[in-house]
Amino acid sequence: AVQQRMSEPDSPVAVDTAHIFGNVLYYQKKYAEAEMVYREVLPKQREQLGTEHPDTLATLSCLGNVFMSQGKLDDALTTLQDVLRIQLRVLGA
Repeated sequence: AVQQRMSEPDSPVAVDTAHIFGNVLYYQKKYAEAEMVYREVLPKQREQLGTEHPDTLATLSCLGNVFMSQGKLDDALTTLQDVLRIQLRVLGA
């Protein structure tokens, strides 16, 4: 059953696994590849979990960190400000 869920690319298990794979790529300093994975994961999490879900925000934060590591500072700032804005709205100031 788990193997079947893993073979479905949009299943929650596959999406979680892809996020973890993005983390591995990030820690290996394969930033372009990590960015690509996070960009694929993010819309699936938004659809499955919602924009304000902690896992969705974690992926968005990871994407911001990738941007920062790549020197894409404007993208990093915008992305991480989005994370902060949502967290403040959800958790309170």
